[in-house]
Amino acid sequence: MVRVCCACGAQEKALNLVAEAQAKGVKPRLRTLSAVLLQASEAGDRSTCESLWARLPSLGLEPQDSEFAIMLRTFRGEPLRDSLRVVVQPVASKRLPPA
Repeated sequence: MVRVCCACGAQEKALNLVAEAQAKGVKPRLRTLSAVLLQASEAGDRSTCESLWARLPSLGLEPQDSEFAIMLRTFRGEPLRDSLRVVVQPVASKRLPPA
């Protein structure tokens, strides 16, 4: 249902469905959140992309190539330094051992 909402451009409805499912104890799948990420990116909603991206590690979800590509498209035209800070930092902090 979330992917259908995203396909129709109903991003807020999709996010509400994800929140409702989580409230009932259902862990979202990466594929589902990827659809929301793509919709937000295509709509130019950078803040939703950043927020959702930052939540992935806490949900135990590891982004794949397609999610990285979505995020890089989201930051197209931005300085590379800013893009990498947002895209790599949440994922790297989960993988790197403490110094």
